[in-house]
Amino acid sequence: MPTRTPAARPSPCCNVPGDPEIIFSYKIEQGPKTAELTIAGQKREIYNDTIIGYSSNGKEVVRVTVDEPLIERPDRFAMDTI
Repeated sequence: MPTRTPAARPSPCCNVPGDPEIIFSYKIEQGPKTAELTIAGQKREIYNDTIIGYSSNGKEVVRVTVDEPLIERPDRFAMDTI
């Protein structure tokens, strides 16, 4: 079996703290049902699962939930829509 070699180190982006790491494996923790949608006549269920990414040595490097927080900014920060 050939060994994997990591890709070239990506350039930092998106204000991510620390050094970028490659995700070698992941796990999904099932979360609660948050929505039911009907799309093109088919019923879809949305769950707030948590996805956990691990590095090659098994260290957790990222944890992301499906639902993202909604941040409402005050009107004084609103862009001019004209």
